[in-house]
Amino acid sequence: MANTREWTDASKSIGYNFSYIKKPTTEVYSAIKSLGLDTVVWESYYGDEVRDVSRIRSFINKYKPCLFIYDPISLDSGLKKDFIFGVRNPEEVEKWIHLHYSQLKHYSFLMTTQIFNTGNGFVGTAVSDARGRLFVETLHAPGVSNQRKLSQMSENVAGYIDGVTIDSHEVSVKRGFLRSSDIRRIFDTYMGQKGYFEFVYGVQLGKLGIYTTGYETRGLFSFPEEVHMIDFTNPENRLRGRIIMNQKQL
Repeated sequence: MANTREWTDASKSIGYNFSYIKKPTTEVYSAIKSLGLDTVVWESYYGDEVRDVSRIRSFINKYKPCLFIYDPISLDSGLKKDFIFGVRNPEEVEKWIHLHYSQLKHYSFLMTTQIFNTGNGFVGTAVSDARGRLFVETLHAPGVSNQRKLSQMSENVAGYIDGVTIDSHEVSVKRGFLRSSDIRRIFDTYMGQKGYFEFVYGVQLGKLGIYTTGYETRGLFSFPEEVHMIDFTNPENRLRGRIIMNQKQL
């Protein structure tokens, strides 16, 4: 199982021609919620709306710690999407607003709840055909609950990557970071869904679970039949999968 970038390149090499248009984050969260999957709690602001800090203060005081996301409206603006993690004090966001006051109209904004990795957590992606076949890639670096650490992987975390390919209840495992209970939990969450999903296994608002933070079905994220077959039939990974799935649950 490759990381997402490698998987994309490999898929193109065997004839898949992909196109991708980025969706607004609020639209993605709404689509995830409509599927019945657990996701974050969020509130959105557009451009100068963020100057009304009373809404931001109320959200942070209710759900802290929170995540503040600022996302350029135009790809041609030269501005970059970024985050402020672990916001407990509204003044952290108010300071950013003050420093970027003249540029606010060029951004959309989100306040969301935050998911934490308290020990055995991880971030991941899953590609599902809704018929019991999945590609799963996970990152198990200590304390990491930020999906960007997987999608923009660096050498510092490459040793913590695991990969699982599932065909019904048969499993092929690349390394073995995932426990059998983790694999079953991921399978149960996404086996009936179709598309590409980004998720975090961690604690949100005091509850441990899988929280979906990204979802796509178009172009690049179509299920690649050939890549699935190649990865699933790797004999070493199939054996590792059988050993893990037969281990006693802890």
